Amino acid sequence: MAARVTSVFKVCVPHAHLDFFDYLAAAIEPSIGARVWVPFRSKTRLGIVVGRGAPENPAIVLKSIIEVIDDTPLLTQDMLALCQWMSRYYQSSLSEIIPLALPKKYRRGDARQLPQCDYYALIKPPAEAHQQLGGRAPKQHALIDFMATHASPVSKKVLSQAGFNTGQRLALCAAGILSLHSQPDIPIMHHETTGLALPLNDEQAFAVNAITKDLDAYRCFLLQGVTGSGKTEVYLQVIARVLAVNRQVLVLLPEIGLTPQLLERFTARFAVPMAVIHSHLNDTER
Repeated sequence: MAARVTSVFKVCVPHAHLDFFDYLAAAIEPSIGARVWVPFRSKTRLGIVVGRGAPENPAIVLKSIIEVIDDTPLLTQDMLALCQWMSRYYQSSLSEIIPLALPKKYRRGDARQLPQCDYYALIKPPAEAHQQLGGRAPKQHALIDFMATHASPVSKKVLSQAGFNTGQRLALCAAGILSLHSQPDIPIMHHETTGLALPLNDEQAFAVNAITKDLDAYRCFLLQGVTGSGKTEVYLQVIARVLAVNRQVLVLLPEIGLTPQLLERFTARFAVPMAVIHSHLNDTER
């Protein structure tokens, strides 16, 4: 009697021209979004589990997954959904899209490890913390004020760049004013705004209103103007309206050299987390 197939997993093998191949689970069933090693033709290949269900062709004798690399999904459901949308929109197989979502080290099958960093958080109200310190340690008072401007934990690197040393940080931890924990060092910037929106001329205002009127529609706009004509301010004010309704913005630049200049304007205007990705980042940063 043929064995009953109980768990068929859809495994996407990068650059294999098809969306996925059916495999049986081994001793451990993988999560959707996890990486696995699978037999593929005469080789062992890395694959990403993108689903499970009935076999595509019940007549085919299925091979089993060799090894599960990730205990938990490497690609979240949101990331998989994005990859599947890209596959449909660009008429390309998942096996060409999913590798774009993985840094090189993860495409090789390396263990999932993120660099860790110490993060500090203010755990007492600022007024109470200042009163506890009394009139001593002016740098520790300044550190309390600095932490009070950040709603989320602040990394050791950010505090060091702001001029606060290890002794000052640990002294406040010992006093029960700051908490300390280690977490993945994700390169997302948190900051305070220093710039205000500029007044728009009639043409800029027309452009901003025309674009934001159709934010819920699938529309494209071309903003034409010479250098210095105020196009960037239009972008910034459109972005502000998108952020105001709790949505995200993806900004594409034509060349890496423009990144520092534009990032400076963004960080001056928007007090939201920002992440930057480009080809000059190493695998760990990606």
